Amino acid sequence: MLSRIKRIKIIALILLALKTGIMMSQEITDHRWKNRVLLVFTQDINAPNFKKQIDELKKNEKGLKNRKLIIYQIAKDSFRTGFTNLKWEKTPNSFVNFKDKNSTFSIVLIGLDGGIKLKQKRFLSCIDLFNIIDVMPMRQQEIMDNTKSK
Repeated sequence: MLSRIKRIKIIALILLALKTGIMMSQEITDHRWKNRVLLVFTQDINAPNFKKQIDELKKNEKGLKNRKLIIYQIAKDSFRTGFTNLKWEKTPNSFVNFKDKNSTFSIVLIGLDGGIKLKQKRFLSCIDLFNIIDVMPMRQQEIMDNTKSK
């Protein structure tokens, strides 16, 4: 029979594991109303189209930040955020809902409201990305607020 302290420790570990799993599965929804999210999916992190897309985004970090955009690089079973985080982590199940299962490369833009604003299977220039975001009503409000505060 387990002692009371051992039972409490086991329950605490189970609760911690459950909480961690829930937090990972809510990765995308945690950004709602705070950040826009760009998911860049690939089957191969060395694929030319994936590398080209990430390079394009890296060159425009200031514009991404200005638009409250978080980048997720997602491979088969792992992901990483942004460009300075080199560590790949296990992909949460929440990403599966956004992935195009018939494509080796795809991009999904998620707005502040959590809605999908763009899905495509080809390279996305930052000019096109910024044009899509800049006409969104919440982005228009951000632009107006920024102009008033200057």
